[in-house]
Order: sequence, then C-alpha cells, then structure tokens
Amino acid sequence: MLGYRISYAYFNDKDLINIYEYYMQENFMDDIIEVLNMYYESAYSFLALCSEIRLRKLMQVDDMYYEVAKIIKDLQKADEFEFKASDIYSEMKFLRDTYTKSTAGRLKIPKNTQELWAQHKYSIMARDYNLYKSIGIRVGKNKNPFYIDELLYLLSKELRTIPKEGGIRNALQHMWGYISKYSMIKKSEVNNLSLTSLYHEIRKHTLARKQEYLMQQTALSELEMWIQGYE
Repeated sequence: MLGYRISYAYFNDKDLINIYEYYMQENFMDDIIEVLNMYYESAYSFLALCSEIRLRKLMQVDDMYYEVAKIIKDLQKADEFEFKASDIYSEMKFLRDTYTKSTAGRLKIPKNTQELWAQHKYSIMARDYNLYKSIGIRVGKNKNPFYIDELLYLLSKELRTIPKEGGIRNALQHMWGYISKYSMIKKSEVNNLSLTSLYHEIRKHTLARKQEYLMQQTALSELEMWIQGYE
C-alpha cells in the first residue's frame, strides 16, 4: 500500500515533498495512474497528500490531482488495504518522537484526546453529524489517557468515508463562521455559493489571517479533494 494512514497535515513541508517525490519516481511513473485507478486506499492517500501540498502551495500537483479526484468515488474499498490499529499508532509515535515544536507540520502533534478531536471535528461533521456529536460527548467523558490511540484509529478510518455534498456544505458553513468578519460575503449569501467558492473563501482568509483554529483542522485541506467530485 502507498502512503500513510494518519493525516498528512501532521507532516512538515520537507516530508510532504519527499513522500510526493516517492510517488513520482521514474520507475513508478508509468504505472501510477493504473495503480491509483485500481485501489481506493492508494487513490485516497495520494489525493490527501496532494490536498495538503496544494493548501501549503509547496509545488505543482494539479494535473495528477484532478485526474485521480475524478475517479475515487467510483472505486471500491478493498479488504487487503484495511489497516490495523497498531499501524496508525506506530505512525503517530514516529512523528511524536521525530518532530520538535519547530519542525512539526501544519497540525500540532496532539497531546490528548481533546486536542486530537478538535483537529478532526469538521472532517467528521462533514461525514456523519450524529457521529460528530457522539464523539464529542465521549471525549468529554473519557479521561483514560490511552483512549487517544483508540480515537486516532476511529478518526483515521472515518476520514476514508466519502462525505455527501450536504455534509460538506454543513461543515464549511461552520468553518466560515470563524472567518466571517473578514469575508465580503454576507451570511445570507453563503447558501448560494458553490462548494468550491465557499471552500476557497475559507481557505483564503484562514491563510491570510493565520486563523489558528481553522489552521489546526484536517478539513482545511482534505475536504477539497471530495468537493472536486461534486462540481
């Protein structure tokens, strides 16, 4: 399987570029589209990687990105690409042991379940609002320090669920609230925007104003890859 299971938002710029270059290495280039067209997990991982690279404007990835985005919703998840909880624990432990505060990626390495949940909440809202509410309640009640590993596994698997158009719009509308005071768009006009326009408005002001809460959201990059399939 290609790529990582945890969000690429945790990786720093250098590592994102290295991972992308691995995909693009010469001995793999001839087969990449065929591979990505066959396997959902590989296509998902590639798009998630490209979405984070595009958000940070690290390099040009548009041609491959749009081609894979067109087909991912038609792919079937394969059992052989189901990952184990131990896989994702190991990845987060590696980043926790490797990165310092100054070398970390866009998302801070979470110290507890509250921080981990706060980073993923709009991605989950876009997919299942009832699950979003349920996890929020569980995180508030569960004080077990080991619950963070269980939650990381649950969130990482849920991010591989294809969000519906209405779910994406709901999450984006909530995110827009954090940048609304900077936006020229009136609240009454938000519902009339396309998903792409609303997403770009949020991204533009989040990056320009360095809006900390939204900068710490997985949704700020990963929702873009699904929007492509609806517009």
